[in-house]
Amino acid sequence: MTETVLIYATSRQRKRLIKEGIDILTEYEDYVLARVTLEQADRLQASGYEVEIYAFDMPSTKGPTADTRAAVPEGPPPAYFGSGYHYYLVDFIGPVKQEWLDEIVTHGARVQEPIPPASYIIALEDVSYAWITTEPRYVRWVTHYTAEMRLPAGLAEILETDPRISRGPVRSEEAVPAALPATERIPTTFSVRFFETNDLFAALPTIREMGLTHGDALPGSTVTTVSFVPGDAEILTKLGQLAHVHGIRSIEPYKLRQLRNNVAAGLMGAQEVIAPSGLGLSGRGEIVGVADSGLDTGNPATIHPDFTGRIAAIRSWPVASDWGTVATNVGADDGPADTRSGHGTHVAGSIFGDGSASLTVQADAVRGLAYEARLVFQAIEQRVQWTTAYRQEYYRQYRRYPPDYGLAGLPVDIRALYQEAYDAGVRIHNNSWGGGEYGTYDDYSEAVDRFLWEHKDFLILFAAGNDGIDQNRDGRVDEGSITPPGTAKNCITVGAAESVRSQGGYQLPYGQLWPNDFSTNPLRSDKPSDNGDDIAPFSSRGPCLDQRIKPDLVAPGTNILSTRSQALAVGSTPGWGAWAKAGNKYMFNGGTSMATPLTTGAAAVVRQYLRTVKRRAAPSAALIKATLIHGAQYRPDRRASADGERMYDFAQGWGHLNLRSVLASAAPIQVRWYDQRRGLNTGQSWRWNCSVADTSVPLTFTLVWTDYPGAARNYPNLVNDLDLVVTTPSGKVVYGNCLPEQMDGKPDRFNNVERILFAKPESGRYSIRVRGFNVPRGPQDFALVYSGGIR
Repeated sequence: MTETVLIYATSRQRKRLIKEGIDILTEYEDYVLARVTLEQADRLQASGYEVEIYAFDMPSTKGPTADTRAAVPEGPPPAYFGSGYHYYLVDFIGPVKQEWLDEIVTHGARVQEPIPPASYIIALEDVSYAWITTEPRYVRWVTHYTAEMRLPAGLAEILETDPRISRGPVRSEEAVPAALPATERIPTTFSVRFFETNDLFAALPTIREMGLTHGDALPGSTVTTVSFVPGDAEILTKLGQLAHVHGIRSIEPYKLRQLRNNVAAGLMGAQEVIAPSGLGLSGRGEIVGVADSGLDTGNPATIHPDFTGRIAAIRSWPVASDWGTVATNVGADDGPADTRSGHGTHVAGSIFGDGSASLTVQADAVRGLAYEARLVFQAIEQRVQWTTAYRQEYYRQYRRYPPDYGLAGLPVDIRALYQEAYDAGVRIHNNSWGGGEYGTYDDYSEAVDRFLWEHKDFLILFAAGNDGIDQNRDGRVDEGSITPPGTAKNCITVGAAESVRSQGGYQLPYGQLWPNDFSTNPLRSDKPSDNGDDIAPFSSRGPCLDQRIKPDLVAPGTNILSTRSQALAVGSTPGWGAWAKAGNKYMFNGGTSMATPLTTGAAAVVRQYLRTVKRRAAPSAALIKATLIHGAQYRPDRRASADGERMYDFAQGWGHLNLRSVLASAAPIQVRWYDQRRGLNTGQSWRWNCSVADTSVPLTFTLVWTDYPGAARNYPNLVNDLDLVVTTPSGKVVYGNCLPEQMDGKPDRFNNVERILFAKPESGRYSIRVRGFNVPRGPQDFALVYSGGIR
């Protein structure tokens, strides 16, 4: 029996491998791909070679078959066949080399998207197809990208289920219990993504001929919406026909997304960072973006005192055209004022409010961490006037009417939202909203990753969601409730820890606030803000469906005091309660929506630090993310049973946000930052070393890279796979996301965040390697932060 393996070997060692009869399939700069027997593998490892079994599992939505162009299911529209290019899935023998892709292009093919672990979607016409299926030895198989591959798995079940995608409890910040679910699936509307822009525009006439309605197709875009008439009994059949239209890459259910601090600063270790006696950071020089319900009065001239003079721009996004078949008020705009929930105003205050109003009644300002930053606000919540036919159809299926409000201003191609913010100078962007099928990497997740890949100095933060629940009543919150777009790889996804506040907001135990969700101790009797080490039970837990670690970190998210919208009705008490002081200018609120802006403010402060203290003019988003995660402190949940040493879990990710530990660390800890822009290709590596002089403090490494976007609903999602490898002075090799004492540690093949922690390091020289294991869309740049008693 033989296995395909990677053997890390120098040029001299490779000559020895050949002499020993090892069947080398192809060579890379750092390793070779080979076929070996189990006995050969054992002998190589005993001789000191690093050997890794290469598991070339098939992409989840694809598989190795013969060419199936002639075996398409019946009923395709005429546009499916004909001369010209068709899309194929091409699988390679090993980690993808750039030279392979370059050669394929020279034979007339158009390379499209990578499908992990070692496949690519490639447009081929007859000549290039004939060549690729017979000539290159590095191609394992070729199959047509079929209609079935373009549709989500379990489509029939999706259409038959309640459109409330997040089926657990939903706790909005507006009321208890919440009236609206986190996400509404619109039963008659789907987002349709194409490979190329010309594919989209060429398909529009065919879509209309099928009796369907499409949304606006913007220049340069590759995505639109397609809608069916409410009550159409043939939606499933017609979707199958639609999937045959040439150039379609994926079809996804369309969703109406919903919305998801003076004490908090101390809990996040921020006082030493923002205080004048410390580093004195305040977000000065940073422009932060927020997409949310609305901002106070919506008018800079009458804006909340805590925001005065620092509004860079306010823009309201009207009801998007994508709702055209089910709404009568497409293009309507109720303006940027925050009149309904106060959600956006509270979020903004936690980021950049300067506490001016609070200083009239107390000496301790209620302010955000980036209290001297400027703000670009994008109001995306709109009232939707549904058509009578749609309301009736919705009620017939689900025995309730669709919600009147939602984030209907969001465009189907969300990159337009971020491009507007980027063009206005924003480099940190807060999104306290989301929703979708738990753990799913959907089309919005993909779009977020694509924008961040194309704008490496832009960082997006998302709330993890408020769908945590103890459904099996064992006293522990169930895993697997994280929601998109927080499932994107490159964003920072934020969960909610508890704040510490004994007065104001919600002070009843969770079992009284949400008795159906937290009916068993210790959760039932626990209070929302009595222990800063606790994770809020409602905070959505990971992992993602491909086992990626999410959330990335947690910040205080219970009983958060921040700005209250002046546009709210007099006497109304939205959120978690009013604060009687300062003329009703503040209120309490809770949720991952509140934890996220606190982290956004921290990200702005980190960016200011890297610019002004470390003299990096344009720090990458990966470096900011690495810095925040590097400083996070993992704290085992006192309410959960211990299960051994860990660096992370799916409730808190890498831990509690703590700026002090990375920006103002105490001696003898030294921190080093690397923003490696040149990047790595498949089989290449970057080497460095550090020396530990003081072993009394931990030695910690954090590697982060902005990965190429994966394909929606295709798992695993990691495209460019880097490895963090550290060798100790005594010769022990430790891989990223493995504990040093692990005897069977292996490289992580799922996450684009890798960490190594030596709690009790050895004295001496450590070798650091960042390896490009598989980089099909390179070169891949990265950021590395490490700290310890180093010299």
